[in-house]
Amino acid sequence: MEGVKAPLVSEQLREFPWAQLGVISLVRLSEPVAFMSLFPYMYFMVRDFDVSGNESQIATYSGWLGSAFALCQVVSSMNWGHFAEKYGRKWALILGQLGTCCSLLILGFAQNYYQALIARSLMGLLNGNAGVVRTVIGELATEDRHQAVAFSSMQLLWQFGSVLGPMLGGYLAFPEGQREIPKWFPSWLSRMVSKFPYSLPNLVIAVLLLTSVLATALFLQETHPHLKHSRDRGLEVGSWLATRVWPGTADKGSNAERVVLTDEEFQSDAEERTHLLHNGYRVAGKDYAYSQVTGKNCIPSGEVQTHANATSDAVCPVAEFAAEGFVPPQEETAVQHMLYADVFYPIVSNFFLELHLTSFVEFLPVFLSAALVTEERPDGTVALASRFPWKIVGGIGMTSDTAGNLLSTTGIVGCLVMFFLFPFITQRYDAVSIYRGGLLMFPAIYIIVPYIVFMQQDSIPKWWTYVYLYFLTSARTTICCLTMPQMLLIIHRTCHPSFRGVINSASISIGAAARFIGPLLCGYVMSWSQAHSVAWLMWWLLATISLIAGYQAYKIRAV
Repeated sequence: MEGVKAPLVSEQLREFPWAQLGVISLVRLSEPVAFMSLFPYMYFMVRDFDVSGNESQIATYSGWLGSAFALCQVVSSMNWGHFAEKYGRKWALILGQLGTCCSLLILGFAQNYYQALIARSLMGLLNGNAGVVRTVIGELATEDRHQAVAFSSMQLLWQFGSVLGPMLGGYLAFPEGQREIPKWFPSWLSRMVSKFPYSLPNLVIAVLLLTSVLATALFLQETHPHLKHSRDRGLEVGSWLATRVWPGTADKGSNAERVVLTDEEFQSDAEERTHLLHNGYRVAGKDYAYSQVTGKNCIPSGEVQTHANATSDAVCPVAEFAAEGFVPPQEETAVQHMLYADVFYPIVSNFFLELHLTSFVEFLPVFLSAALVTEERPDGTVALASRFPWKIVGGIGMTSDTAGNLLSTTGIVGCLVMFFLFPFITQRYDAVSIYRGGLLMFPAIYIIVPYIVFMQQDSIPKWWTYVYLYFLTSARTTICCLTMPQMLLIIHRTCHPSFRGVINSASISIGAAARFIGPLLCGYVMSWSQAHSVAWLMWWLLATISLIAGYQAYKIRAV
């Protein structure tokens, strides 16, 4: 089947669920802010804790700090997915944000490396919102024409968070010997920051998270198919507040105006709308339509009948699915469904994609923050210890606020890409083609990263270093913005709607496994390569991993 291109923007935005997507956007935004804020000062935090005793081992301990979050996310994501299925998406989102808030406070006031490690572990353990948010967006944007915009908004919000998080971490942290505490700080704040140099960014982000929790409780509607008709007192309070702030208006989606249905009424209501068929998906190489209301499988999506009384059982009996090698959802498990090639290969490709993307964003500041290594030559002159092309040691001595600027600025580039380039590309190419094309560009970026060391010479203007860095990070961010939404859309469309909640959580767990393995592996490789003056090795390893992700992408069928 040929890939499906996105409809015109005006068609995509017609009847788009803006209000609810706005609320869930606050939840999504808080994730990258909390996650990314650590990276500008992670090198200095590990250094100040003096846990390694050897500066070349800082990368190893930084890797553990980054991997702890992902490891605990592997353990908890599926459980949070089941929690969301049993108690509702809204409660999962609220508790996840509160868990992150507590973890940030522990991290900010940590007095040794192991307290910081526990804090990062708790952040992964107590928050499973990444998979739940995906599910909520899929349940809000039930029409195909809305899905491209809805899922691309996740990447846009990640880019916004990638601007705000590193900015807060870079400017509000005060590593020892790096930055002075401003004189205009109140005395109590100066004392706190002096004793806990990394407390301020975490405190500020915790306040932002509490704001998001409040908005979720008061204004987010439950999207769980069987729980969304239950009474929600939080929505009632939110509706009451809305009418007080904006007299004469009311939230039409509020619980106060929604009808609480019994099971019999819900089933009766569903039977009256069995003609509403949407959300196609691919199984065993064939496209099927699905009734979001009845929960039944229907005829192949290209052959959907328009007769209102045609039921799914009459159109595609179980025998037809058996002939195609497909076991109906009521007779299979989510694990069995995930092993179909059309579902399996996107998840595998996503594993390798997450592995190299996370390793890059965590270890680029670590590499750049390492001291510039020089040596004295026999003639008395001072020169770089590195020798082009194979001997590379050290970094360029970048400060935490400069690293924060770098990450934040490239986040702004990502926002511009999502606003202007992304709609242009998606209207002309299908999701799989965009995904494949983007993955082929990562290796070239990774290979040339370590050679920035050779620009640290008196004969080369300093501003060339920043041109080099901003070009690399902006190019990588552009590719990420174009590929990640396609990956989410591919996984969403290839899995059966009745398994989407669990499979989204499973894909998050598998991605978290990659985010655990990547920093752990790269931390050891970076420490070893720095000790042996081959600092290019880790970046070439990332290039190899990105090639594997690209190879897997060519096993994905067009959707």
